[in-house]
Amino acid sequence: WVYVVDTAAHANAPEGSQRAVALVITVGGMLVFSFLVSILTDNLASLMAALKEGKDQMVLRDHTVLLGWSELVVPLIEEIAEANASEGGGTVVILSQMDKEAVESEITMRLRGKLQGTEVKCRHGAPFVMQQLELVSVRTARSAVVLSDSNRSPDEADKDALRIVLCLRAMEIAAHGSQAQVDVIDPGGSSPSRVNHILAGTRRGKLSLLPQDSRQAVAQKPHVVVEMRDIDNEALLKALAPWAEAVVTHDFIGRLLVKTALERRVADVFCSMFGFKDSEFYREKWPALVGKTFAEIPFMFDDAVVLGMQTARGEIILCPDTTETYMEGDELIVLAEDNDSYQPRADLSPAVTYEPGPVPAELRGRPAASRVLICGWRRDIADMVEELECICQPHSEVHILAPLAVEERGVRMREKGRDILSRLSNLSLMHHVGDPLARSDLGALSLEDFNTVLVVCDEEQEPDGIVADGRTMATCLLIKDIVAKRDGRGGGPQIICEMLDSRSEELMRTTQLADIIMSKKVCAGVISMIEEDQGVASLLRLLLSPTGFQVSLMSPARYFGGRPKSTPEHRRGAPTLTVDTSATRAEARSFWELTARARDR
Repeated sequence: WVYVVDTAAHANAPEGSQRAVALVITVGGMLVFSFLVSILTDNLASLMAALKEGKDQMVLRDHTVLLGWSELVVPLIEEIAEANASEGGGTVVILSQMDKEAVESEITMRLRGKLQGTEVKCRHGAPFVMQQLELVSVRTARSAVVLSDSNRSPDEADKDALRIVLCLRAMEIAAHGSQAQVDVIDPGGSSPSRVNHILAGTRRGKLSLLPQDSRQAVAQKPHVVVEMRDIDNEALLKALAPWAEAVVTHDFIGRLLVKTALERRVADVFCSMFGFKDSEFYREKWPALVGKTFAEIPFMFDDAVVLGMQTARGEIILCPDTTETYMEGDELIVLAEDNDSYQPRADLSPAVTYEPGPVPAELRGRPAASRVLICGWRRDIADMVEELECICQPHSEVHILAPLAVEERGVRMREKGRDILSRLSNLSLMHHVGDPLARSDLGALSLEDFNTVLVVCDEEQEPDGIVADGRTMATCLLIKDIVAKRDGRGGGPQIICEMLDSRSEELMRTTQLADIIMSKKVCAGVISMIEEDQGVASLLRLLLSPTGFQVSLMSPARYFGGRPKSTPEHRRGAPTLTVDTSATRAEARSFWELTARARDR
């Protein structure tokens, strides 16, 4: 053994034969040690390479997992960090097929100083492979967000997202044995053959198709939020995974464009409600309020605005009637700064009482018809026209300027059995064939006569966000220049544009080429809210529904002149507004008193 470990020990052998044997043993020892050193070196190099590539196993709990990579990742992490700030931070793990160092470099560059204690970890791997999902401890995560690849077509990207969701479900199947069964809800026409290819590679399992009326909610941990890009694929996701919540970003932006098209600055209200930078939606049960009516409840909270409730049956009621009673099991829906920043007043007494005054004359007037110009052709432009039909006043007009031929537009708007054009009664649809980037085509329109111009991303340019955003910027610049030369007073329509890349959005805000900018950054705020509380999804759908809850901006002056009778105590921090209601008298009222008056008027 001495000859093996000591290369000079053979020199002490007394005889030549012993020295020869000792030399052979020493050389062998050198070879053995070299072999051991090479094994250790290779293993250490492999370990370091695995750490560098992000292939080592994580042991985490109650973290957020982002599966995939898209332009939404950076704004989404920023929103999650904002939500975690009140709790001292959290952990976000990204599993994507991008190079780990490239992902870490992007996160560091764009989120430096914005994480507020949240730690971001990156792992390299395919999110649709179960063994690689195990790397990020997805079983013990609080939530998982499946992101859509913006470099692929909408159908291909949604197919990949569905496959990832099935992998999450298959992990549960694998945990309960190879004979587990996947029950798929029939979304009204789907067949097993349509989803069988998605199940390929999810180990052994059996697929069965259930009728839609037999759907049962599945308790799933983590709760899953899926970004999708085609509204027609949402039903398939619900069929495959009723416990997952879909956010169709393309459809969401389209609905938001429509919601904000008819009234200036309403977009600012919506954007402030989506995400965690300002006040956000919260739902909570308050047993002490059982039996109280909504004539009292909205004025029992000093630090929250009560919007409505979600009943024990799951029905959401916004702006409930004053006679509506809060029952056991109901959840109150509020806007508040944080989930622990509000509670009812200790004595449950309302801070404001009042007597409603006469309804202002302007409230009884009929809103005027609108003229809206859409520059570009979106995939869901037929849905946008249909929703504009629901919210526009009679005799309104919607004009579309795009290179697409009029005949082809009619064919696309009738796809999948739609017959929108024959159902238009409130608005007239006007087609203009031309390029929104051409001054001559834009100049042929009376731009100054429109209330709103919507500059949207062309369907053909959607895969390349930078190119599409460049076209949008140029169109906005041309519109502003044409209107400025025709109307030296600086008036003209409000310009609402759609941006695909968050970096382009920052440039647009700096240069002020558009009045309102809708981008996927808004979608990131929505996804983060659903990731935090999956029940918020139903509320957001109701807010964006064309026939649901409406958001309007009103001048406070219209709620003065009544017969207020306020309690001596005012809410802390409530701003006071003073409005001249006559030539000789000024009236000052707090925000909460105006809220009380507006509720019944």
